[in-house]
Amino acid sequence: MSSDETDDDEPGVYNVRKQDWRSTKLVKMLAKINHRRPVVNKYGNNKPGARARTRKRRTGNARESLRSAPAGKPSNFYDEAWFASLDKKGKRDLEVKPPMEFLMEDVIS
Repeated sequence: MSSDETDDDEPGVYNVRKQDWRSTKLVKMLAKINHRRPVVNKYGNNKPGARARTRKRRTGNARESLRSAPAGKPSNFYDEAWFASLDKKGKRDLEVKPPMEFLMEDVIS
């Protein structure tokens, strides 16, 4: 899930907030997967439902999300520097699982 906020300059456009706990490798993989998501059905028509939001991911000046990191994720989902900055209780509370192999290594690069 993303934390979104509306863009004051462009109505209908949402800025994605930065989640410091996420690893850059995971963010790149999720962005590629979202970009490859089909928006039409097999007949070439738009898929039913509400139109997807237009989102912008700002690189340098993105605001931080206020959400806390979810517990129970694989260790390579968390940013290494962020994880190292946690105290012992914070690391224990995350209940980190063993790292997960990213099957889409070619997609991330």
